[in-house]
Amino acid sequence: MGTVRVVLFVIFVVDSFFLVIVVLLQSGRGGGLAGALGGIGGADSALGVRAASQIEKATGVMAVIFFATALALAFMAGAAVPEPKAPKIGGEGVGGIGTTPAAGTTLPAVTTGAASSTRPEGITATSPGTAEK
Repeated sequence: MGTVRVVLFVIFVVDSFFLVIVVLLQSGRGGGLAGALGGIGGADSALGVRAASQIEKATGVMAVIFFATALALAFMAGAAVPEPKAPKIGGEGVGGIGTTPAAGTTLPAVTTGAASSTRPEGITATSPGTAEK
């Protein structure tokens, strides 16, 4: 599978290079690089009248090759990525930090009493959407 990936990558890079050149050779509204070859209307005079249609065909073919190789490389890269492993509970966590407290560590006490005991006086608990008017 490594050889196929290398071949696809080489095709992708070479096609990208030629695609840039072919796009720059096209005469657009501003003339493009083809206009620089022969001045105004240089695409027709320097490259010939039929060259414009040939360049457009070449651009289309190279664009299809570009997208096909890009999708194939992306698919192959996605298939090569292993699934992430969840850290073990009680063992070493992410980044080497343990998921269990060290021996002799005192954890803060958790109270399960009424929530109003931590509120200042005069504030009452209401459900969302049932605010007093």
